[in-house]
Amino acid sequence: MKKRIIAILLTTFIMTTGTLGCTGTKTPASEVKPSESEQVIVASEIPSEMSVTEYLGRDFLQGQLSEGSKLLLKYGTDVIDFYSEQGKAESSKDFPETFDLRDQNIIPEVRSQNPWGTCWSFATIAACESSILSTQGLTVDSFQEEYGMELNLSEKHLAYFANTALPDKKLYEEGTYPYETDQAGEGAYSLLEGENGLYNCGGNYLESTSALAAGIGINTEEMFPYQNADGQIINSGDWSIPEENRFVSSFALKNTNVLPSPALHDEDDNYIYNPAGTEAIKSELMKGRAIGIGYFADQSMPAPSTETVDVYVKGSMEEFPELNKEYVKMFLYYRNNIDAAQSKPYTDDELREMLKVRIRINGFPADTYDADSLNTDQLKLLLNTNDFGNRIEDISDMQVNTYLNFTGENNSVWAQYTYEIKHINHAVTIVGWDDHFSKDNFLADHKPPEDGAWIVRNSWGTDWGMDGYFYLSYYDQNISFPQSFEFLTVAELYATDGEGEDDQTIVAPPYQYVFENDFMPAEMYNSTLFNMPVYTANIFDSEGDMDLYSVSALTGDLNAEVTVDVYRLKDGFQNPMDGEKVASACETFTYAGYHRILLKEQPHFNEGEKLSIVVKESVMTDEGEKFALVNTTAIGPNGVTQYRMFHKEECLDLSKYNYGIVNEGESFVSYEDGEWHDWAEEIASFKEDEFLSAVAFDNFPIKAYGFPGIEEQTGTE
Repeated sequence: MKKRIIAILLTTFIMTTGTLGCTGTKTPASEVKPSESEQVIVASEIPSEMSVTEYLGRDFLQGQLSEGSKLLLKYGTDVIDFYSEQGKAESSKDFPETFDLRDQNIIPEVRSQNPWGTCWSFATIAACESSILSTQGLTVDSFQEEYGMELNLSEKHLAYFANTALPDKKLYEEGTYPYETDQAGEGAYSLLEGENGLYNCGGNYLESTSALAAGIGINTEEMFPYQNADGQIINSGDWSIPEENRFVSSFALKNTNVLPSPALHDEDDNYIYNPAGTEAIKSELMKGRAIGIGYFADQSMPAPSTETVDVYVKGSMEEFPELNKEYVKMFLYYRNNIDAAQSKPYTDDELREMLKVRIRINGFPADTYDADSLNTDQLKLLLNTNDFGNRIEDISDMQVNTYLNFTGENNSVWAQYTYEIKHINHAVTIVGWDDHFSKDNFLADHKPPEDGAWIVRNSWGTDWGMDGYFYLSYYDQNISFPQSFEFLTVAELYATDGEGEDDQTIVAPPYQYVFENDFMPAEMYNSTLFNMPVYTANIFDSEGDMDLYSVSALTGDLNAEVTVDVYRLKDGFQNPMDGEKVASACETFTYAGYHRILLKEQPHFNEGEKLSIVVKESVMTDEGEKFALVNTTAIGPNGVTQYRMFHKEECLDLSKYNYGIVNEGESFVSYEDGEWHDWAEEIASFKEDEFLSAVAFDNFPIKAYGFPGIEEQTGTE
């Protein structure tokens, strides 16, 4: 039996404060400083060498899972190349030299994540918004006209529930628990202080996928605004959302596409440029889908507490009583990019008044800069620069950051090229590209090898960068985890109800049953390949009378073929196939990720009936067809101590852990031996492994979706 493991291990992005929760191997800047003349290694030039070992029996699976848990503890939530030996072909498609989704008017306005570390949620939502508009064939303006509201989705809802576990049943009186599930308590737990600490726990696109697939997180800003209960955008107060709003979703997710990255890293942590990754990102952008990515940001946007603001303002006014209190506070908010608190862009007059505040507070003579003679870009430069006090002409030529360069007239162009491998700390969204963006726009001492850059949307408001945007070199060594999101069309969503599309809308669709057991946000998933077919299955109880119209599975390989079979199970069933097969489907998916499969047959299930979804995944390799077992994991409660010991010298820590619950009779796996094994029993045996004891396991990532239906006689034995 020849197999390999392909793992996704995503960065926890929490870039917003001076304290970063990222982990992983770091290379000091002094150790890696390539010159402009150095050649970039292209992935397709590296021979593909698969390390394949022969194993007998299921011991192989435990060995691979053990190895995966070691990676999880070693790298925490840092970069692991995804497609491994796959996705390294030269670019073969023709693309326009420049492309920008903003030109299609499907990119809503830039927003600010402050005061929290929720960049991952903002990047996810930004990618989803563009995809929803392109799916419906609408623009920002036409969506407003058709639905009477702007497309502004809630980052708060996604961030809150993705980092909040299902409540404990002990908190409810008997019979009042809101969910019919045995997974109470499953999910993420913050290790940060305070009830709002979960907003600074970070997240990644796999966690976003876990939430969105469960019907969490795609709601309007109007329903769940990014503010506390008092309507304030400050890092205090009540930011919670009532539990009854957890499984609320205004749009239906169809696919997530985990793309090959342009930046690969070999086992020795050497950078390899991967043109297939560049091609994949461009292909998705051409389909109207912005791309969420991770990268290393060498700027941070600290968000002081209201108490800190008050102390700062009070102290400033005591020392400089001649200053205007409101402009002192405005200056502090501006420097910390809390522009959302202002609810409007800063005017030139406000920028001038803030500059006068900075001159005075920093102890410079009042005539250091003539604020009244400066333009908007010059004012912003002086308010942001760390070289305050120098001549503005000199500041224009100085570099405030290590990798981010300011160029163009009045430093109007922001361009980043990270020339060494760093740990990922921030999530942003690619909206376009420019093949001719000159390498001369980047740092003089560290130019990328060729022209070309991505157009990237940040989540630090419009007062940062180029109205909230910046350029990122194609050859940045830390572009990671590019992912796009697809949504069901109106026709797909309503294909099973027998009605036409008139008066139907994809916004706020009618209630759907979502059957699942895997409520734990996935930080990592494994695709283990076998020589012979393997099957995974989840068992569900129908929560009501419903028509099953789609199922979903997770893939971990390129061009994976997914076959699903739906069974109406017998009373006293012995395995997931012990019943009547009532629906089947088969599809091939280009990229790894979450995939929903629409069923041509829509079997009806009465309340209380048991059904199973059986999944088989196959993928073609250089050695022929292989069969994948996909499972999800995260760092569990026992992993906190192990992780801290692992990273003691690096002084790294975790911001959260996950708790997974797999009960007997919920998930099953059939290996090459052809026998069905209860996944709960398998996990119990895994836990005997030192490293596996640190890992939280979950049910298989298989879900079922249905519309409410009318009870009918099934004739089930």
